Amino acid sequence: AKVSSNGARTAEIGRHRRYFGDAMKAKVQAGDVDEAVVDASVSRVLNAMDAVGLLDGVVEYGAIGDNVTSPAHAEVAKDIASNATVLLKNDGDVRGELSMLPLQSCDGLVIVGSTFETAGGGSGKVTSYAAPLSDALSAACGVDVPTFATLDDDDAKTAVAGAAAVVVLAGTTSSEGSDRDDLTLGDDDALVSAVAALSSNVVVSVSTPGAFLTPWSDDVQAILVTWMGGQELAYALADILLGVVSPAGRLPLTLPNIENEVGFTRDQYPGIEGDPVEGCDLPCLVANYTEGLYIGYRWYDANAVAPKYPFGHGLSYTSFAYADLVVDASSANVTVTNAGDVAGAEVAQLYLAPPAAAGEPPRQFKGFAKTAVLAPGASAVVTFAFDARSFAAWGDGGWAPVPGIYRVEVGASAGDVRVNGTVAV
Repeated sequence: AKVSSNGARTAEIGRHRRYFGDAMKAKVQAGDVDEAVVDASVSRVLNAMDAVGLLDGVVEYGAIGDNVTSPAHAEVAKDIASNATVLLKNDGDVRGELSMLPLQSCDGLVIVGSTFETAGGGSGKVTSYAAPLSDALSAACGVDVPTFATLDDDDAKTAVAGAAAVVVLAGTTSSEGSDRDDLTLGDDDALVSAVAALSSNVVVSVSTPGAFLTPWSDDVQAILVTWMGGQELAYALADILLGVVSPAGRLPLTLPNIENEVGFTRDQYPGIEGDPVEGCDLPCLVANYTEGLYIGYRWYDANAVAPKYPFGHGLSYTSFAYADLVVDASSANVTVTNAGDVAGAEVAQLYLAPPAAAGEPPRQFKGFAKTAVLAPGASAVVTFAFDARSFAAWGDGGWAPVPGIYRVEVGASAGDVRVNGTVAV
């Protein structure tokens, strides 16, 4: 409690009052926390309430179930969801199409599964007005799209076996204060495999708060990741599936091949029992972050291991060419051209490989730039500006410049470098 309040914390997250409430009262009475510090924290809360009229006694509260979303809000939510959706895989289908997506129509389309998470738990759990995907697709195509929660009955199996395309809704969720037990999708992994055994035209849409495993990836034709897509997710996903929007989301993490591929020890995660710490429920596990910077794509680079899907990965319905990299001490510039026949936006990424004297991972992600939606054949010059941190390393409590020759890489992901050069600093 002393650390929390003297550190200027205003609120305590979670249901358990470990630091505030009776614990804080005891600390104040014992003289461990100055009452003025508590007054300052309370004032910050009251000032925020006063700014929106909550202290005036005239605020009219609506029912918690009221829908206050405007059409403009819904459009923004849909735009965010569609731009965040990542296309991991898009192989050809049994019909001879070069790519499974986008779908040409909703004719013969079947939806299987019920995991369609729009929000997480805790403070992310809100009253939802999210429509099912079938409604969004029916509205777009003008036909009913049959949906089955499982493959438990013969009607579902027959529909899937005869479908022109099947969209499987799979995923997992989490909430504040709790970790997932593993990176699987639970029963949804078996559902995807069962659908793939009946159809060769399968699209998997995964709702997830983070990394996950794809043991079925070789058996399906396309994989989309929608994260926790919000209340307009169904309409955003329909736009992606039907090609109204070309996917432009990119992975903000690395997807591994197997559980604990980086080889965490028990000491690192979830930790081992250590000395009791105030506010830590027994048994109190202490995690040791001895991996340093070698996590995510940095670990894969350093250990020459190819991940399932690399950091920054994401496909489009078009293709992009990179050319004319120009590098100096202040910036890197590259020309990105839409080399396909569909309009789309590209997310160019900058990686710097420092000199060995830096003692850093082989290379580090330093920035990204998303182009505007480019028409086929159109180009854009992407600029990455360097600053003092670009060529520095952390040590002895601060950032220090590391002189030498840096390799400059620009590409579509950590595993897809398109152009490279060097710069001396």
